[in-house]
Amino acid sequence: MKTLALGAGIFIVVELLLIMLLAVDVWIMIMLAAGVMITMLSLILHYQMKLVKSGRDYVVHQKRQKIHELNQKSREHLPSESASE
Repeated sequence: MKTLALGAGIFIVVELLLIMLLAVDVWIMIMLAAGVMITMLSLILHYQMKLVKSGRDYVVHQKRQKIHELNQKSREHLPSESASE
């Protein structure tokens, strides 16, 4: 992620320098600005996907932990029920 952010940061700086140097033509400026926006949106999308994945992993872990706890409780109660009969 750090290398992706570094590469995108360098790309954005280069794009902004090109915008300042080549701002004479409106179409060039629009295309370069679009490149910057696409880069920023792709970084945001990548970060959001990582957040969703970590959230999903956390929920799966919580479910597995709850199932494990319920299994432990059922194992503890089974011997005592059969002994009392």
